[in-house]
Amino acid sequence: WAVWPFETMVLPKRHFASMPVMAQLEIEALGNLLQRLTACYDRLFEVSFPYSMGFHQEPVNDGLHPEWHLHAHFYPPLLRS
Repeated sequence: WAVWPFETMVLPKRHFASMPVMAQLEIEALGNLLQRLTACYDRLFEVSFPYSMGFHQEPVNDGLHPEWHLHAHFYPPLLRS
C-alpha cells in the first residue's frame, strides 16, 4: 500500500526481521535493487531524484520479534504540478 504517489516498499522474499541475518547474496541483491530503483526514479522524473528511504527492522531493546518482517520505504519529495 502506498501513502504517497510514487512511494515504493521494498520487501525481502525470505522472512527475516533484521539486516544482520541477511546472507551475502541477499545483501548484494538488495544493493543491486536499490541502484535500479533509484535509476528508475531518475529516469521517470528526468532529474537526479531526491528521496527519503527508511528501513524498518525488529525492535532491539526487548528480545526477539519473529513476527517482524524487515522492509524499506522510499518516499518521494513533495511534487509540484
